[in-house]
Amino acid sequence: MTSEKFVLVQPTSPQVTTGQAENFTRNFFGIAASARSLGSHQDRNFLLRNSSGSMLLKISNPAMTASELAAQNLATDHLATAEPGLRIPRARFGLDGEVVQHLTVDGQVLHARLLTFVEGEPLSGGRYLSPPIVKTIGALAARVDLALSGVQTSVPSLASALIRPHQWDLRRAPDVLDALLPFVVSAPLRNRLQSHAAAAWLSVESLDSALPQQVIHGDLTDDNIVVLPGQGAAPDGVIDFGDLNHSWTVGELAVTVSSLLHHTGGSIASVMAAVKAYHALRPLGRAEAEALWPLVVLRSAMLVASGHHIGSTDPGNDYAADNLGHEITIFERATARPPTVAAALVLDAIGADRGIPRLPRFVPLIPSLNTSALATLDFSPAAPGLSGGRWLDGDAERATARAALSSGASGTMTVYAQPRLTRAEQLSPAEPANCVLGVELTVAEPHEVVAPWGGTVERTEGGLMLLGDGMRLTLGGVTPQHPSGTEVAGGEPIGRAHTELMIQVSVAGVDVPRAVTSTVARAWGTVSLDPTALVVPGIDAPRAPDDTLLTRRDHFVAAAQEHYYVDPPVMIRGWKEHLIDENGRVYLDGLNNVTSIGHSHPRLVAALTHQWNLLNTNSRFHYPAVVDFAERLAGLLPDGLDSVFLVNSGSEAVDLALRIGRAWTGRHDVLAMREAYHGWTDLSDSVSTSIADNPDALTTRP
Repeated sequence: MTSEKFVLVQPTSPQVTTGQAENFTRNFFGIAASARSLGSHQDRNFLLRNSSGSMLLKISNPAMTASELAAQNLATDHLATAEPGLRIPRARFGLDGEVVQHLTVDGQVLHARLLTFVEGEPLSGGRYLSPPIVKTIGALAARVDLALSGVQTSVPSLASALIRPHQWDLRRAPDVLDALLPFVVSAPLRNRLQSHAAAAWLSVESLDSALPQQVIHGDLTDDNIVVLPGQGAAPDGVIDFGDLNHSWTVGELAVTVSSLLHHTGGSIASVMAAVKAYHALRPLGRAEAEALWPLVVLRSAMLVASGHHIGSTDPGNDYAADNLGHEITIFERATARPPTVAAALVLDAIGADRGIPRLPRFVPLIPSLNTSALATLDFSPAAPGLSGGRWLDGDAERATARAALSSGASGTMTVYAQPRLTRAEQLSPAEPANCVLGVELTVAEPHEVVAPWGGTVERTEGGLMLLGDGMRLTLGGVTPQHPSGTEVAGGEPIGRAHTELMIQVSVAGVDVPRAVTSTVARAWGTVSLDPTALVVPGIDAPRAPDDTLLTRRDHFVAAAQEHYYVDPPVMIRGWKEHLIDENGRVYLDGLNNVTSIGHSHPRLVAALTHQWNLLNTNSRFHYPAVVDFAERLAGLLPDGLDSVFLVNSGSEAVDLALRIGRAWTGRHDVLAMREAYHGWTDLSDSVSTSIADNPDALTTRP
C-alpha cells in the first residue's frame, strides 16, 4: 500500500459562485447562460441554460491534474464509440481550441470543462427500484467495464494519468480510512466502521493477485446513472467520470451495488439481480465473486467516513450532508449479514459451487424418543391442513402438533428452513421471515437430552448451548444439567427437554437468527445446519424446490399462453383476495381475470366437492342440478330472457352469441371497441381489436 496518505484525501470542493461560473463560461467558451449550482462531494458543478439548451460546467477538485482530465476526455470518447447506445457527457472546446481551461479563483488555479448535458434524471434518492431496473443497472455496469477494458490499448496515454493514488480507489481503502476515520465523532460508529472494514480488507487482500485490473468509471452509482422520464424507460445515461481510475475491475460492480442498498426495499438479497445481470455480460471470476461483498463493505465504510470528513472540513456542503444519512444506511445494510452469508449469496447469484458445512460424528440427541412414531409437520403453502384460511390462525402450528399427539404420535417435528405459510404476512410489501433455521420438536412427555458430540456446555435463557467440533448446538426448552463451562463427552446427559424443544446447529462464532426470508435461507446454509438427523438419524433431506418449472412451462405450454412477469412467482394457493407463492409470500390479487368471488370460497368449495362426489357429466343427461341452476339464473334476468345455453368458457359464450346474432339478423357486421379482447375461438378472435394480444389486429380483422 502507498504511504502517500496526504494525496489520498482530496481537498474540499472549490468555492465558486454562480456569477463566477457564468463569467467563466462567457470568457472561455463564448457562451452566455444562466448558472445553477448542482451538488457534488468534491467538485463544483453548474447547470447552464440558455435558448440553445443545457450544458454542464464542471470545475474540478484542486487535486485533479490537467493530464487526468485529458485522460477522462479520451476515455469518454472511447466509451462513446464502443457503446453508442449510452448517453454520456462530451467535452466542448473553448475559444482557445483547448478542452481543459485553467481558472484562477482567490489565488488558486482550477481546471474547468464545459460538458454536454445528459438529459433525464438520476436514480438517486430513496425511491423503490424494481428488479428489472436493478438488472438494467447491473448490465449497464458490465457494458461500461467491457467498453473501458480496451481503452488503455486504444489510448496508451491514459495509463500514466490514471494510475494514481486516489481517494475512491478501493485498493487504497486502508490508507483512506486511516485518514478519514478520526473525523467520525461517534466512537461506537467509528469502531464499527473500523472493525468491519478491517475484516473485509483481510478477505480482499488475500485475493489481490487474482483480481483483474483495468480502467473503470469508479463512481457508477445511482447518482450518476440517468434515465429519461417516461413509463418503462430504462437507464441509459452515465455521467460524472471524475473518479475514472485504473483499479480492480470488480470494484466497479461493488460501487454500483453499494449505491442500490439504501433504496426502499434495498438489501443484500435484492441487489443480487444486478450481480446476475453483470455476470451475464462480463462473467466474474471466482476470486472476483469472493471479493465483491468485502469490497461493498469497504466502499460503504469509506462513504460514511468521507461524509463525516466533509462535514468537518466543508460545513457548507449541503449535498454531502444530505447524503450522509443514506450512506450510513448503505453501511448498515452492507453489514447486516455475516460475511459468509453475503459471499454465499454472490456465489449463488452467479451459479458458482460452494461448500456447505456438515454435522460432525454424533449420537442421537434424545435416545429415549420413539422416532418411528414421530410425525413430521407440514406448514408449507401447499399443506392440506392449512386450507380454508387455517394458516391465519395464530395457534395453527401448536394446534396441529397437539392434534398429532392426540392421534398417538410420540412427538412432532417441523421441517428445517421450510417456508411456512403459518408465518406469512398479509398486505405487507416485505418478504416474510418465515423460514425457521432449526427444527421444533413437540413431545408428549419430557425426555433426557444427551450431548451429540463432545464439547463445552453453556447455559442460556430458556436452554443451553453445546460448543464443540467447531459447531454450536443451541437448545431451547431444555433445563440444563450442568453449570456453564462444563466439559462433556458425546452421549453424556446434558439436560431435560420439556414438551416443546427448539434445536439449532450453527458454525461456532456465528449468531444465527431464528427465522429468515426464503430469499436468503439457502445462503444461511453456509453457517446453519439442518439438525433433523440429530433427532432421527438417517432421515432423508427434504426435497428441494423445482427450479426447472419455468423452463418446463416454456417447453411444453404454447408460447401464446404467456405468463405474467419476466420472473414469475410460483403461485401455490389462493385465499379470498390473495394469492400465495411457493415461498409463503402473500400477494394482493388485483390482476386475475377469472376469479370473480375470490379464491377458495368455502361455500363454492363445499358445493363443488358435493357435486363431484355425486355426479360430473354433460347437460345432455337429465339430472336435477342443471335444471335448478338454469331456472335460478333465468329468474335473475329481465323478462323475455328465460332460456339458458350452457357453455364452458367466455370465448365459447362470445362465439355462440355472435352466431345467434348472425342467425337472427342475417348480418355479419359487428361494432367493436378499440383494444377489445373477446376470446380464443376463431369467431371471437375475429372481432378482437387488442394489439396487445395481436399486433396485427387492426389491419386483419374481417
